[in-house]
Amino acid sequence: MASDDLAVPKGNSQLHHYVSKDNTQHIISEETSSRVSGVSDHEDQLDRAPFIAVSPIQQSHGPTFTPGRTTEKPKPRSQKLTTSYIPLLAVLGYIGLFLFAWIVLCLLAYKPITTKSYGVLLSNDGSSDQDYRDGGYRTMYKQSERWFRAARVIHVVVAVLTLPVVSIACAAAAAVYVQRRGSKWTLRQTMALADRAWQSPTLAARALVSFKRYASVFLLMALALNALGLILLPLQSVFLSSRVIKTPNQLVTTGGVTDIFDAIDTGRRSAVVAARAAMASTNLYAPYSRLWTRSKISCSGTVQYDESTSTKTWMGLPCSGYGPTAPTFGNMSLLSDPFWAQLPASTSTGLIRQFSLRVNSTATKQVITAADFPAACSPSGNSFFATYSGNSPTINQDVPGTNYSVSACMPYNQGMSPWKATRARQDFYEELYLSFSLGRQSSGSDTGYYKIRVNTTAGYFELPNYMNGQVAGPLLANGPNGLCGPDCYEQGTSKNPIKNSSLLRRASPIVGNMSANSLTAEFKSNTGPLLMTAIAMFGNGSMLSTRALHPDSYSDNYTKVETGDLAGADLCYERIPFVPLLSRYTYMPDTCATLTNGDTGLFSQQYKMVDALYSSASAEDGGFENAFTVAAVLANEAYFTTTDTTGGLATGLTPSFSVSYDMGADTTIPAISKSTIIALSVLMAIFLAALLALAVYGTLYPVWTHQLDSWAMLRIGASLAESATLRAGDASKSSIPDETPGWIGDSTQGESQYGEVAVGGSGRLNKRRAYLSI
Repeated sequence: MASDDLAVPKGNSQLHHYVSKDNTQHIISEETSSRVSGVSDHEDQLDRAPFIAVSPIQQSHGPTFTPGRTTEKPKPRSQKLTTSYIPLLAVLGYIGLFLFAWIVLCLLAYKPITTKSYGVLLSNDGSSDQDYRDGGYRTMYKQSERWFRAARVIHVVVAVLTLPVVSIACAAAAAVYVQRRGSKWTLRQTMALADRAWQSPTLAARALVSFKRYASVFLLMALALNALGLILLPLQSVFLSSRVIKTPNQLVTTGGVTDIFDAIDTGRRSAVVAARAAMASTNLYAPYSRLWTRSKISCSGTVQYDESTSTKTWMGLPCSGYGPTAPTFGNMSLLSDPFWAQLPASTSTGLIRQFSLRVNSTATKQVITAADFPAACSPSGNSFFATYSGNSPTINQDVPGTNYSVSACMPYNQGMSPWKATRARQDFYEELYLSFSLGRQSSGSDTGYYKIRVNTTAGYFELPNYMNGQVAGPLLANGPNGLCGPDCYEQGTSKNPIKNSSLLRRASPIVGNMSANSLTAEFKSNTGPLLMTAIAMFGNGSMLSTRALHPDSYSDNYTKVETGDLAGADLCYERIPFVPLLSRYTYMPDTCATLTNGDTGLFSQQYKMVDALYSSASAEDGGFENAFTVAAVLANEAYFTTTDTTGGLATGLTPSFSVSYDMGADTTIPAISKSTIIALSVLMAIFLAALLALAVYGTLYPVWTHQLDSWAMLRIGASLAESATLRAGDASKSSIPDETPGWIGDSTQGESQYGEVAVGGSGRLNKRRAYLSI
C-alpha cells in the first residue's frame, strides 16, 4: 500500500504522526504503530493513568522511520516557559494614575500646587506689591484649578480601570498559583479561578457556601482585593467633595484713615464745633454706619409696661426697618460691645489682615445731693465750669416757667489730656456734675443733682475678613504688633509700622499724657469725649452761651408761619444741640429753637433746653445715660476725623493710616478632612500593596499559560478528553472535577531530556528546562 493511501483507524485508538524518508507526513493508528515499531506502550500507560495526562500544547511524537530502513528519531519541537510582564506593567501604570489623582486632590485640598498658600503671602520689602496690584496672583490659582480638573478626570479613569486591572493581575497570578499547588488541589478549584469567581457574585457565593469544593486561599484573597477596590472609589466620592474659596486677586489700598498718633496733640479747635453739630442733627433711630458691634443684634423692638407707674419703657432696638446689620443709637445698652471706628461697620478686608482704631465710651448716671456737688468748681483753673440762669420777663400762659438755673462742672485737672499715644489698650474715665433748678408756674420748683461718668476704652482691633469669619476682632490688649503675619499689608508710618511680625517685631511706643494746648480746659485740643460733650453743651459757642452773651441777636420779633398746614406755628431756625439725643419712648422733647415774642421767646428757648435735660435726668428709663453715651461716640468721631482749615488749607490732623483689602476671586478646590485622608490613605495603601504583590507574584515563575482563561481551560480539557464530555448534566453534581487533580506540573519528573506539561504532573515546572511544544 502506498504511503498516501494509509487508512485511518476507527474507534478511540490514539493517532500518531510519523515522517517517511521523503518527508511525507503520515497518520497511523495505535495498532499499526505497535506492529511496526512497538511504541504504543507509553500511550497505553497514559490511558490507564488519567491524573497524568499530557497537555495538547505539548504532544508526544512517535518514532520516525522509513519502511524497510532503520528508524531515525527526529528532534522534537520544544521551548522554555516564559513570563509575561504585561500584567505587572498594567498594574504599575494603574498605581501611577491612582497615586497621582489621590495625591493631587489631597494637596489641593489644603495648598495650591503652583504657590505656597491659598491665602495672601506678602513680603515686607514690598517686592510682590506691584504684581499683586496688577492681578498677577490670579494666574497661579488658575493653574491650580487646571490641576484639579485633570486630577478629577484621572480619578474617574482610575475608577473605571479598577476592576479590569485587578482581574488581569489575579488571572496572571492564578496561572502561577495552580502550578505551585500540592496533591490536594482539585480541578474544580482550578475551574473556579478560571471562571474568575472573584468578579461574579453568583460564583463567589457558591464558592463561599461550598468552601471545600470551590474556594481557596487565593480566591479569598482575590475576592477581598476586588471588594476593597470596589468600595475605595465610592468612599472617595462620598468623603471627597469640592468647595469654592476666595483666593488672592487684586490688592486695593484706601488712605485717609486716622492712626492714634495722628490725632494726639495736633492743635485742632474745630472738633467741638463738629461734635455740637452732630449732637443737633443725629437721629437716634436711623442706622449709623460707624457704629460697630461684635455680634448680631435683634431689631425686634419691644415695649415694657410698668403697671405700678403706668409708664412704658423702650426695651429694644427700633431698627427692624433697616435690617439686622444696621444698628442705631436707639438703645446702645442692648448692643454687644458697641464701639466707634472710622470705617463703616460693613467693611471687610477679604483676604488681607488689617487693623484699625476703635473707641468705646459708655455713660452712667448717679443721683447725688447738693452736698456731693464739687465745691472746687469755679470759672478759674483747669477745671471746667459753666452756669446759666434766667427769669421770665413776663408771666403768661405762653411762658413754660418762671426761672431756670443749670450748672455744669468737671473738676480736677482738665488741662491734662486723657489720651495716650499708643496702639495698646488704654482706659480712662471722666466725670461731669450737673445741677438743675426750674421754677414752674403751677407747681413750684424742681431741683436735681446728678453725676455723669463716661468710661472710655481705646485700642485697635482686627477688621472683618475671611479668616475671622467676617466678624470684628476683639480689642487687642497690646496692639496689633506681633499679631500681623504674611497676610498683613503694612499700615502706619515708617516710625510706627504694622507689618509682618515674623520678620519684624516692634512695640508701640508708649508716650506720656499729652499736655493741654492751653491752661483753660475749654480751649484744649486733646479733650476726652465727656469734656468735649460738656463744652458743646455749655461752653463757648453753645446755645446757652451765645444767647447769654448776645441776647439782642436772639430776641427779635419773628413772625409765625402764615400759610399752609403749619400756619400759626413758630418758625424753627435750628435744632437745639443734645436735646434730640434725649428722645425715648416715654419722653419726646421739643428739639426746635424758635425766635418769637422777643425776650419772652429767648427765655422760652433757654428754659426748653434746661427743662429737657432735667426731665430726662429725673426719669429712670435709661434715656439720659443713652444720650451721653451717644454724645461721647459723636465726640470721639469729631476728635479723630475733624481737620482744621486755615487759608483754604487743612491743618492739624493729617491721617497717615491706610487700609488695604482684596475681596478675592472664586476658586474651586477639593474638600476633605485630614482624618479622612489618613483613613482612606491606609485603605489605599493596603489595596495597592496587595495588588502590586499579586502582580509581582505573577512574574516570579515561568508559566505554562500567561492567563488562567478559556484558552488555558481548553488545553486542560483536551488533555482530559475521555473524562469530560459534552453530555447533558449538572456540572456541580459531577464528581470528576473533585477527583481530578487541578495543579499543573511536569509529568516527566525531570527524567527526560524534555519536560511535558501535564495536569497533575508531579514535578515542578522549571524556567531553565525546555518543554515539548506545539
